[in-house]
Amino acid sequence: MDAVRTLSVRRGGGPRTAPVPAEEFDPEGRGVVAVVNPRSGDGPSALGGPGMAERIRAGLPRSEVVEFGTGDDLAALMDDAAGRCHVLAVAGGDGTVNAAAQAALRHDRPLLVIPGGSLDNFASTLGLGSAEESVAAYRTGTVGAVDVGTADGRLFLNTASLGAYPAVFDHRERLRRRMGRWSAFAVAAWYALRRAEPTDVVVNGRRMPIRWAFVGNGKHHTRALIPSKRTRLEDGLLDIRVLRAHKRYSRTRVVLDMLLGHWGLGTAYTQWRVPALTVSSPHGRLRLACDGETFDAGPEVTFAKIAQRLRVFHAPPRPRRGRGHGAR
Repeated sequence: MDAVRTLSVRRGGGPRTAPVPAEEFDPEGRGVVAVVNPRSGDGPSALGGPGMAERIRAGLPRSEVVEFGTGDDLAALMDDAAGRCHVLAVAGGDGTVNAAAQAALRHDRPLLVIPGGSLDNFASTLGLGSAEESVAAYRTGTVGAVDVGTADGRLFLNTASLGAYPAVFDHRERLRRRMGRWSAFAVAAWYALRRAEPTDVVVNGRRMPIRWAFVGNGKHHTRALIPSKRTRLEDGLLDIRVLRAHKRYSRTRVVLDMLLGHWGLGTAYTQWRVPALTVSSPHGRLRLACDGETFDAGPEVTFAKIAQRLRVFHAPPRPRRGRGHGAR
């Protein structure tokens, strides 16, 4: 392994993760099964489009590459790959990565994430911006354990949300093929947030109408609508942010402040961190989003973290700097 450790990931650095026992990985990819979703992303120019399978084979020539096709069951495909590999690799967007993470957890396999979707939030958090950077992280053997969140029985690696957020994701999917990822997201946010009625929920025993509630898997470092990159993935806590429906603020002002990050909303916005949170609805089922995938949940939802951590390859973390000293 000494020869391949000269490879480096060129991005700014990966997150802090929990340590795991050292393992040896074949530098040519023997034992790696990579599942590629060619339909992730915005089309041929996206990382998940044509050419991804070839890029993986070029970087890991002894790996097995499986392409997700029309009519395939993604969960079954991931489970089969995880059951016969040493390392499970996945190329696709956050929804595809979520399915791979579930299979990797069931079979206790390390996960190699290759960005290939619309937003690639989890890959970005791991410090991985391309197939080549993911291959480099694999070859350097940089593996750590990360927290995994759960909401109504659904796992999430990035975020879960309710209120107006799921409507944004639903509307974005209808626009994405025509407009591209960022334009579709901005238009969907403007449309959905301006039209969404407040959601009446009970949080920590207190009934309140909310615009949205955001649950992050670990601390995020911004109040903007699009969560920023996290620096820690093993803190054991959820990042809770709630925007209550306040009569003083028009919907238009709320949307502009959310999109632009102004946040002049005073007491309408609250943020805290906890290991778990229960939210209920007096009016029936709740609409949720987990890692950008939306679904209908029950009238009461518990957000928490599972006991088992997920092993992932990532870019080496940035070195810490001591006070008055250089990097150590």
